[in-house]
Amino acid sequence: MLILSRGESGLREGKAAIEDKVSGAVVKYIASDIGAAMSADDTCEELVEQIKASTDGGNVAVLVNCAGLSYPGAMRFHEIGTEKFPDSDTQLISRLCRLNMESMARLTHAVLPWMVAKKAGTVINISSGNGRLPMGAPMYALYSGSKAFVDYFSRSLNAEYTPLGIQVESHSPNFVISDMSGYKAKHKSFTIVTPAEYASAAVQCIGKYDSVTPVFSHWLQDYVVQLLPLWLSRGMIAGMHSGLRAKHLRKIKRDSEAKGASGNDKKGQ
Repeated sequence: MLILSRGESGLREGKAAIEDKVSGAVVKYIASDIGAAMSADDTCEELVEQIKASTDGGNVAVLVNCAGLSYPGAMRFHEIGTEKFPDSDTQLISRLCRLNMESMARLTHAVLPWMVAKKAGTVINISSGNGRLPMGAPMYALYSGSKAFVDYFSRSLNAEYTPLGIQVESHSPNFVISDMSGYKAKHKSFTIVTPAEYASAAVQCIGKYDSVTPVFSHWLQDYVVQLLPLWLSRGMIAGMHSGLRAKHLRKIKRDSEAKGASGNDKKGQ
């Protein structure tokens, strides 16, 4: 198994955890900022060569593209990088597009020739429930659009490569406990699942669908939203995300006030 991520300490922990849990597993890793590496031809080729060298010349049976980036919180598209939302910057737009779309497309493009040569392989691209909403995801427009790209790109590739013995799939989770989602273990519920629960459900779906929502509770949410009239689902999602935007603004205000209080304390000393 080969794992790629930006933080080497997390990679070391992941390698140790997998090798400890799976008897006989051999885990290698490459520490790389995938979004940055895949944004230029020269660094992309360098990373692909590293992957090839680490997999016995491109012996890749399954590729999982799960690197992703979202907004720091709900906001209107024009507000990205403004003073109102200091936890964002205008570079977020290019970083999100590179990591969510370009890096996935480039890695898939690099690995497919190896799979075609063997007439076997599976590519799993992680999309999101936000990419499947009929009305999109207001206040997360760019993230939603990038994940819709992942879904339809994967479906299209699956139609291209199934005749060649290769399965390409899009997996769309809703809320999973993670740093990106902001949900912690205390938030676990029927619809907010742990990474282990999501992985267990996802594994059961491999090889069966071109586009799937693996967790039952997430599938149920998706199914209900798809049944609703568009005007109703649009109003519900827009209202919920407007509430998240207001919550985001309150957090920014609290953080700013706390920073100001901390600065005053230091001056007093």
